[in-house]
Amino acid sequence: MPMADEMATLLFPSHGFTTALKDSLVRTVLRDRWQETGIWYARPPGDQGDWHVDDDFAQVRGLRAHREENGELLAWNRGRGWGFVVCGSCGYAEEELRMGQQPPPTFRKHVPLNRLKGECAGGANPIRNMWLAAKEPTDILRLDFSGVPVPEFTNIAVPWTLGLALARAACEALDLDPRDITALGPPPAGPAGLPEVLLYDNVPGGAGHVLAAAALERDWLQLAERVLYVDEDHDRRCLRACLDCVLEFDVNSETEAALDRPGALALLRRLLD
Repeated sequence: MPMADEMATLLFPSHGFTTALKDSLVRTVLRDRWQETGIWYARPPGDQGDWHVDDDFAQVRGLRAHREENGELLAWNRGRGWGFVVCGSCGYAEEELRMGQQPPPTFRKHVPLNRLKGECAGGANPIRNMWLAAKEPTDILRLDFSGVPVPEFTNIAVPWTLGLALARAACEALDLDPRDITALGPPPAGPAGLPEVLLYDNVPGGAGHVLAAAALERDWLQLAERVLYVDEDHDRRCLRACLDCVLEFDVNSETEAALDRPGALALLRRLLD
């Protein structure tokens, strides 16, 4: 989410996004390391809306679960940090290279988005520094630890790892594909400034998965503990995270290095004690 001291203009295309007709589609799990993207829930927690709050969730004193059926996520991409320059005629967009600079030469003479050749006349009147954005309805669950003494949360690796463990545990308990539930990472900061664990159905419109997982309450947290522990040999050798516990095949090495499986396991055991 744009920080409180950031001014950002979000652009929501009426009919979504598309690849330029002249560009070839590339299927890959690699991500552009320069692009800054993010996801957040569109309705802030101060707006009660359709949030349903469970106090002392899973019999953990102070832990609050915020559930929202058919909530809304906000996804954005701000390129390299300065947004995108967008053609007001055809919708073609390129990353801004620097604030205040002229648009890239390739933009000024770009081919119209829906054509294979030619030069678009709209390149002379661009829309500058836009963050590309979209809203997606789905079911959302937020775990708020602000009422629990969790000094471990000063290290963002712990709540991030905990979220991944809860997502995998939910999928195992509900017999789902691991991709059906996503834990947002890095975890966002809640109203109290502490990171929150946010999980959502990776299905447009939601399918009730995270809500069903929340209904399991303590059993769900206990299964997440087993996901993190696995067995004695794994507990001894896995210092960050691995495919045997919380990682999936499409996770990059930077994410793996940012996790803390032992710290998340110690926290979860303390909460369940």
